[in-house]
Amino acid sequence: MTPSMTRRLPAPSVRRAGRIVLMVIAVLYAPLAMSYMWFAFVADAPQWQQAITAAINGAEYTSGAGSISSIRRVDYLDNTWVLLLHTVLGGLALILAVHQLSARRRRRSLVEHRWVGRIYVGLMTISMGAALVFLVRGGTADYLGGNAMYLQLWSLDLSTLASGFIAIWAIRRRDVITHQAWMYLNFAFMMTAPLLRAVWILLAPLFPHHSLLDNVDMGSSMLGVLAPGGAAIAVQLSLRSRHDDAAVRAAASTYVWLLAVAAGSVGLLALRVDQASAVVPAGVLWIPLGCSVAYTASCLCGVRGARRARDAALELRWRWLAWGAAIAPLGVVMVHLASAILWGYPVGMIAALMVGFSGPIAVSFTLVVARIGAPLNFTSPAGPLGHTMRSGRA
Repeated sequence: MTPSMTRRLPAPSVRRAGRIVLMVIAVLYAPLAMSYMWFAFVADAPQWQQAITAAINGAEYTSGAGSISSIRRVDYLDNTWVLLLHTVLGGLALILAVHQLSARRRRRSLVEHRWVGRIYVGLMTISMGAALVFLVRGGTADYLGGNAMYLQLWSLDLSTLASGFIAIWAIRRRDVITHQAWMYLNFAFMMTAPLLRAVWILLAPLFPHHSLLDNVDMGSSMLGVLAPGGAAIAVQLSLRSRHDDAAVRAAASTYVWLLAVAAGSVGLLALRVDQASAVVPAGVLWIPLGCSVAYTASCLCGVRGARRARDAALELRWRWLAWGAAIAPLGVVMVHLASAILWGYPVGMIAALMVGFSGPIAVSFTLVVARIGAPLNFTSPAGPLGHTMRSGRA
């Protein structure tokens, strides 16, 4: 056997814990999402999301000046049915996504997996379509980061739809690995909704001078790194591809250049970020950059592990992800050059942080998936996160 065929995956307990955490977050968020617009029909209907935030962070943070309610409540009431479709169907889709992550159910009935997947895609498509309708009808929110958030929501909705449709295209070609990989990304994008709520609750005590909207901007920029980056790491840790004879180990000098590019791009972005710090709260600017550095470090740790295992194919894929991570801050700089012209330097920087990281990360993700994907027999074992895939290995 070759190293690429025998490399060890993370311990089952670690994989199981990760899946459980994601499942619990998704399941707990679903009723919060589905009940979000009930107040438009019944005045005293429970608003569980608001109640939880208020219980932890206080009523002023939740619904006072600088909150989402203070700037969007009228728009929500004007688009009640559109948002009801988005929140209810999105919550149901997340529950079905959790169902799809179960290896036991998938092994027990592939037919069930197919039909649940079809329902999931239908709910996800309608939910994202409703979100796009709201963006058209509601326009931008009236606060400092309103234009930036508007840009990211368009990017997120379209990326969610695109990743889901690519996954469907892959499974129709009987390419199970590619299908799973793009569904990881789709699920990561869907999970940005509950994770953003968790971020704005958990970060409030750490940044007491931030409003809820400040923490929304910070959390959105963080997830611009963590969502595609998390999906990329999940693919690396979860899916094993066919033997790759074409892969070769890189010379050590390659990583010297990679580190130099990473340091230069971070430094360049830091200089531009610092110029916006007089207007934008520091956390909104610097925490997302820290997430980018952490993701780069994670990819380099993957490279180190693959080199120790003498697994050239795995090292190649981690190297591509590391290059995407290293270049990601430059993506932010490039987006800022355009967005600053439209909205001014500070707001343009918020917009660039929200959408600029994800481009290079997504490109490197696509390269890795293209490398590991292969046409498979439709009845081949198809495990979820953390389970080995078989794909024509000798």
